[in-house]
Amino acid sequence: MSLQFITGNSGNGKTKYLFNRIVKEAKANPRDNYLVIVPEQFTMQTQRQLVDLSENKAIMNKIGRASCRERV
Repeated sequence: MSLQFITGNSGNGKTKYLFNRIVKEAKANPRDNYLVIVPEQFTMQTQRQLVDLSENKAIMNKIGRASCRERV
């Protein structure tokens, strides 16, 4: 799969389009892994949206941090 840019104004459905596509691809290819990168504050919201869109209302996931801030 090549890199694709999804552009549009706020509220045009870019996120919904991407999430629906991820759920559709995951259903068609259940052994493949999918990486969804979002800011940390949107992790729970993103998970909830993907679960709601999935047919069986469940996803398997592993959440990790791309980076950690060191507190001084």
